[in-house]
Amino acid sequence: MLDDSRLVWLHFKDSDDTFTGAELVTDPEILARHRSWRDLARKRALPSQNLHPSSFS
Repeated sequence: MLDDSRLVWLHFKDSDDTFTGAELVTDPEILARHRSWRDLARKRALPSQNLHPSSFS
């Protein structure tokens, strides 16, 4: 999401994950769904000071 009113979907080829383009999405229903997912992720996220480098290996 770029902001609360714009989302960019990135498109990739299934066979080799080559980037094939991007699509600007402004549909209110799609944006509302993605805002709710973003807000849920933020609510459940750990503060960065709680992350340990070993979490990424």
